[in-house]
Amino acid sequence: MTVAAEYEEGLQCILSDLKSVIEQANASKIIVGGDFNFEFDSGSIGPRLFDQVLSHLHLQPCDSCLDLSTVSTPVPATYYQLGSGKCSFIDHFCVSASLVNSVARSFVWDSGENLSDHIPLFLVVSVNISDTIADRPMAPPTKRFRWDKADLLSYYYSTYSSLSQVSVSRDVQRCEIGCTSCVRHIQHTVDNLYSDIYTRTIYTQRL
Repeated sequence: MTVAAEYEEGLQCILSDLKSVIEQANASKIIVGGDFNFEFDSGSIGPRLFDQVLSHLHLQPCDSCLDLSTVSTPVPATYYQLGSGKCSFIDHFCVSASLVNSVARSFVWDSGENLSDHIPLFLVVSVNISDTIADRPMAPPTKRFRWDKADLLSYYYSTYSSLSQVSVSRDVQRCEIGCTSCVRHIQHTVDNLYSDIYTRTIYTQRL
């Protein structure tokens, strides 16, 4: 697996978690903020995947609300590398569509107390917080497979133990590349082999 593929797979897992948490909270007014590690207008895989989550959850970015008078970098940025002078806007706030008109402004504040190469990003929102979540019905928690949380060593051992019992026919092993008679004399054997591998793999996942 390439580095790009690993990055995409990891990002999909994170975004899936985010979507699940928000959906289970059954909240109608949501504010999401933090270090996204990508610019929304970069055209990379990060913003393309996140845009799908934004659309599904009816969230909108707040980058356009940034108060430019607070920016001290050459261009609006939330990350600034002092040595190279490189900067980028990789920290963001996103809010529910119902909160867009409640956003007063967003601003950066790079004071002398900040020792990070990330410039703190703030969001000012005018909302009524008198309503509590006590009376809001919570969606029941759902369970799903998470390979990054699994006991991989046990899974590898179980997979090996299960698949090592699959018997490969000598007919299949002797068949040469380019053989034109496979359909007639070993197709049934190959189908059974595939079925056996599939069954044992599913069995391993349920252990």
